Amino acid sequence: MTRETSAPASHRVVRRNRLPLALLTVGLGVVLVGALTLVDLQRGNQRVRETYEVVISRLQDIVRTRVRRTIGQSAWDGLLARAGGARPGPATAQQAFALAVAPLPGVRVPRGPRGSIPDGTLATSWVLANYGRLSPSRRAAVDKIVRKAFALSIQGRAAGAQLNAIRDQAIAFAGQQAGVQLTLPVAIVRDYPSTGSGAATLGVDADGSYRSAKPAARCVISVRSGGASKTVIAAQVFHCLQIQLAGRADALQTLDASRPWLGDGSEARFSRGAGRVRAVAEPR
Repeated sequence: MTRETSAPASHRVVRRNRLPLALLTVGLGVVLVGALTLVDLQRGNQRVRETYEVVISRLQDIVRTRVRRTIGQSAWDGLLARAGGARPGPATAQQAFALAVAPLPGVRVPRGPRGSIPDGTLATSWVLANYGRLSPSRRAAVDKIVRKAFALSIQGRAAGAQLNAIRDQAIAFAGQQAGVQLTLPVAIVRDYPSTGSGAATLGVDADGSYRSAKPAARCVISVRSGGASKTVIAAQVFHCLQIQLAGRADALQTLDASRPWLGDGSEARFSRGAGRVRAVAEPR
């Protein structure tokens, strides 16, 4: 009978020692990979944090700038900024009209101080330019206010000799400054809403329509019952000249799109000029 020969004891010891060594090697490898991964993650997280901080800083700067602008901005200035020098949409136009002329049902004006509004001509032009995009109820409300303010549906309150004299002086001055005589009949009525700013001007065709591309038959300036300053009247007379030069009753509703050089900025420059020379133009 043959006896099986067993492996030498030293070989068994070597095999038994290889397992812990292998486990140790694998463990060290895992630790090393984990350490390298952690370092990469830390580096990545650092980059992410740095990027995040830059983005947050820029956003904070933007917010601070806008807040500073908003705090120092009146409701009217905010609407002008929103329009951006162009004809605004119906929402902004209705807010401007409600703020500068008369409230409209369901239209909420921007919060904050009202601001300095030179007149209601711009707001009236804006809302009439968007007339086709208004709801039927808003159209009816706008028409009611406009027709009453410019004495188109009622017998208007007469301007009186003093206002008419100022109008005549402003017409003469406009002709001198523009080199074109204002021949379009200009009427002043005292029916402007008490909520309105300054005054407002409207072109009307021979049929009494103010949303008409036909030639204007007259220019109506509406002031409050207490009248208006000479500078305000002069500015409105210049609007009448704009209507005459454009050759259509709805000129002020389309000037910002077709003839920007006749826009509200030129009226402001004219009114300032009228203020400087009115002492010469007016009788003592």
